[in-house]
Amino acid sequence: MVMKVYSEEFKADAVALYLSDPAQTYASVAKDLGVNRETLRLWVRQARAGQAGETLARRREAGAAPVASDAVLDWEMWGRAPYGYDAATLYCHTLLQADVAQTVHDTFADMLDTPEGTRTQLFVITRMLFRADRGDYDDLVIPLHRHARSLLAAS
Repeated sequence: MVMKVYSEEFKADAVALYLSDPAQTYASVAKDLGVNRETLRLWVRQARAGQAGETLARRREAGAAPVASDAVLDWEMWGRAPYGYDAATLYCHTLLQADVAQTVHDTFADMLDTPEGTRTQLFVITRMLFRADRGDYDDLVIPLHRHARSLLAAS
């Protein structure tokens, strides 16, 4: 298999095309451009990481206050994420495998079973369902809805 080499200009244009329309999916833009979906996804992540790094550097130079202590730098969020975001994301992604989901929940119960953890799980579910509308996570839609209902009923 031959690895294709793309110019920086092509990559920047591909990222701009993807980001220009919230209704676009990685798959649809990648197909239109003739590139692999994961390649486009990597380019978008790299572009966002570069922007986040530039923004953080500008904030530091300007003497801005650091981000809130209950936030973390997260590669998916490219910035601040709510408390327990990684644990909630992992848990929601494992809902199709009950035994794995139970293990993840048990491991991170100290985060997930708090009011903040509940809000974060609902936040993650909302993001995942939004992405499902764009063609991702089709198999998780029903389990995500079911989990959201159980979280809301318990609160």
